Amino acid sequence: MSDATAYRRLDRLRDADLVTERQEFDPDGHHYKRYAATVEDVTVTFTDGGYEVAVTRSTDPADRFTDLFEGLS
Repeated sequence: MSDATAYRRLDRLRDADLVTERQEFDPDGHHYKRYAATVEDVTVTFTDGGYEVAVTRSTDPADRFTDLFEGLS
């Protein structure tokens, strides 16, 4: 696929809050974007004449650490 197609698809995923994007820099000063999924699991259940979609979102590592720390007090 072309770069333009990949970026359009990533933009759609970001707009749907299915990926996050962050800017990174390499030692030479070049920058690039790194993408990470924000979901752990997607389940599609087909029923008579329809379907249901359930999305389990992943949590940010910093949020998991905060939850763990707050659970200790």
